[in-house]
Amino acid sequence: MRGRPTEGGSGTAKANQGERSLMRRWMQLGLTGRMFLLVVIAVLPALVIQAVNEYALRTSREDDIRQRVIQITKQFGEEIQAIRAGASQLLIALGELDEVQKRDSAECGATFAKLKARFGSYVRIGAADATGKVFCSSGSGHRAVGRRRPSFSSARWPVRALQSAITSSIRRRRRK
Repeated sequence: MRGRPTEGGSGTAKANQGERSLMRRWMQLGLTGRMFLLVVIAVLPALVIQAVNEYALRTSREDDIRQRVIQITKQFGEEIQAIRAGASQLLIALGELDEVQKRDSAECGATFAKLKARFGSYVRIGAADATGKVFCSSGSGHRAVGRRRPSFSSARWPVRALQSAITSSIRRRRRK
């Protein structure tokens, strides 16, 4: 009964041969190959753990950087708010000066020039009436040039500033 295999059993025989050839290759691996394969299998979990740790560390760093950016932005906003509040208080105090109330350009200009020397961060300190005409300034720009005086009447921001001041004043009164 030793003859050629029949065609019906050839598929299973080839599958068995494939498994056997893989086993043969494994068995034919030398000692060096087997040791190399063993080292790769032993080191693979450590490499996976290292990769996971690096990913977690990177994510943690990104979160830290986001938190620092948020903190710096909040601090910057608070500083801007403090500067704005200081400027607002300065403007209110300047508006209460007698020279400004009387619209005395000479006295007001001298006072503003002295204040400008103390507040170096301001380019110019000045006062304008409700129509936008400058009647007092720390610099020489408030004086008439020819017959014309500088004016903010064509600009829209003084009107918006006055409207917002009136609106905020009304809001404050309603809160009280």
